[in-house]
Amino acid sequence: MKDFAQFSGEDAPFSLEMEKTEGKCIFLKNGRCKIYDFRPLLCRCFPFWIEREGKWKFIFKASEECPGMGKGLTLKRSFFVQLLKQSFEAYAVSDSRDRTSEV
Repeated sequence: MKDFAQFSGEDAPFSLEMEKTEGKCIFLKNGRCKIYDFRPLLCRCFPFWIEREGKWKFIFKASEECPGMGKGLTLKRSFFVQLLKQSFEAYAVSDSRDRTSEV
């Protein structure tokens, strides 16, 4: 993981940032993602990310780097609820793996 992500200082499950070269993801080549079919949740959420604002309060933020920002349909609350749910499910799976490997 250290080859493509770094810890952001946030609490899990939102604790990683993708590694970049010259401000771009290291897997972006000629404008296309080289690991698209296998991209992690972090990438599937792009251009959004989640920040914790208290024990059970989370804020979605968006990157202005995305060329699609401000274009297309307005995303509904259900879209962001689904992203949050996927984040917690991914965290639960990775957390259970971590606990199993400690035994």
